[in-house]
Amino acid sequence: MARVRDPNRDKALEIYMQHDGKITNRAIAEILGVSEKTIGSWKSKSKDNWKGKLNGVLQSSERSTPIKIQSKKSKEKVAESDDISTLVTEDGLTDKQRLFCMYYVRSLNATSAYKKVYDCSYQAAMANGSRLLSNAKVKETIAELKKQRLESLDLDKFDVLEKYKAIAFADITDFIDFTQVDSEATETTVEYNPDGSKKSEKTEVVPYTYTKFSMHHSEEIDGMLITELSKGKDGMFKVKLADKMAALAFLAKYTDLLNENERKQLQNEQSKLNIDKTKVEIDKLEKPDSNKQESEIAKMLRRMAGEE
Repeated sequence: MARVRDPNRDKALEIYMQHDGKITNRAIAEILGVSEKTIGSWKSKSKDNWKGKLNGVLQSSERSTPIKIQSKKSKEKVAESDDISTLVTEDGLTDKQRLFCMYYVRSLNATSAYKKVYDCSYQAAMANGSRLLSNAKVKETIAELKKQRLESLDLDKFDVLEKYKAIAFADITDFIDFTQVDSEATETTVEYNPDGSKKSEKTEVVPYTYTKFSMHHSEEIDGMLITELSKGKDGMFKVKLADKMAALAFLAKYTDLLNENERKQLQNEQSKLNIDKTKVEIDKLEKPDSNKQESEIAKMLRRMAGEE
């Protein structure tokens, strides 16, 4: 029985052609969610002949009229539909518009997709991303890409896998910024005589540093990854993320569905959690009510963890 050709193989070639060959295997792998080695293997196959096809396209698409290149600053100000930094393809979209569609289908976030493709400010991406979605050709391409993904992987399974990946690899810095702020405080020192009367009083300004916390804008974060957001009596906000351990346990059962980078990230996250779990067990064993044998076990664990 003949082996079925992976549909991502043709998509990989299409992305390579759209970028005139000026895109790395890693970038293509991230777009399609496959390993970098797989892209390299497809690229080297003689029957696919990526470079040969690219040279043929470049020779047949020479233009007598020079193509204008816009600066990064101007790209943020003009409408995306006016971008002429790439040739318009047969479907009526520029290469960057097609790449926007691919990123959008993966994240379903127009701002994030636009920012990745056009390397512009967050404000420009937020304004132009939503506007680009109203483009009829873009809508049609996104619908087609979604259809292709549905045909290759069941929607429910795909959504569950992507959500577990987002939970497992989430980091608190994806939601909160930590900033060191230099400030000053007034400190008063009073000295007293033996009889209790005030002898002297000195007031001085003392510098100190504190940490300022600030949440990212709601458009920049995935609210589904946050299970609790509350404000305490002291005015401090409490942010609780979805259960990372449960997500890691789920992904560990389906490592064959992850690309190489995601498998490495999964291993790193599991190692971090194992270390934290070991430290918690050590603390329990070192409590005052622990017996001598448990204390000896705690010391041994600390040596194994490299803390002694």
